[in-house]
Amino acid sequence: MYFDNELLQQVIQRVDELQNKMIEKSKRIEGAKEYIERKMQFFAQDEAIRNQLKALKNQEQRLTENFLKTHTIDR
Repeated sequence: MYFDNELLQQVIQRVDELQNKMIEKSKRIEGAKEYIERKMQFFAQDEAIRNQLKALKNQEQRLTENFLKTHTIDR
């Protein structure tokens, strides 16, 4: 399926409009602001942990690659 830039811009604009409507409606729900703030804290923590895990996996991969480069296995 092919999407041109104009269609993509329209889709992005519509998503923004819908998000703004949801934000405005949520302001009328008691406790919504606190709920969203707490969810964003969880999101930030989750993202930080994922980044740490990615860095750890990269370090492990480099360790393995360096080990294999410097040590040959006789068969």
